[in-house]
Amino acid sequence: MARTEKQPAVYDESLWNSVTYEQGQTDRAVTYRASKTLAGRTAWEFVEKENPGFTLSTICPPYIFGPVAPWLNSRDSVNTSNQFFVSLLQGGWKNKLPPTGVWFYTDVRDVALAHVRAMEVPEADGKRFFVTAGHFDMKEIAGDCEKELSRD
Repeated sequence: MARTEKQPAVYDESLWNSVTYEQGQTDRAVTYRASKTLAGRTAWEFVEKENPGFTLSTICPPYIFGPVAPWLNSRDSVNTSNQFFVSLLQGGWKNKLPPTGVWFYTDVRDVALAHVRAMEVPEADGKRFFVTAGHFDMKEIAGDCEKELSRD
């Protein structure tokens, strides 16, 4: 991915998604990102203003891939990130690749571990954690799938 002027050279916990409430009203993908950003900022503001009897740590994952819960009622219950793979397997990418959107991913098991560690490790109090395993794009995923299918 070529970096644009708006994208930082390095992403870390000090950065926030710049999406606004107004932008979050335009489409479902933007609404989701806006809700995560606004909820996160609200939580940190609450802790700062109210000084409650607890500390806050937050986990900031990008796309979350990995095994899904075995008790899902239907494919429609799959989380948003893994929905891309459901669409791919059902032929939804035949005519056009979906936009990548976020270029980073992490594994659901790593996100779960990050939540546990944020509760167990005192030094995590008051911090945000960006959890990522690497980067990807939809074209790369489609190409890998095509290679696998051509081997059969």
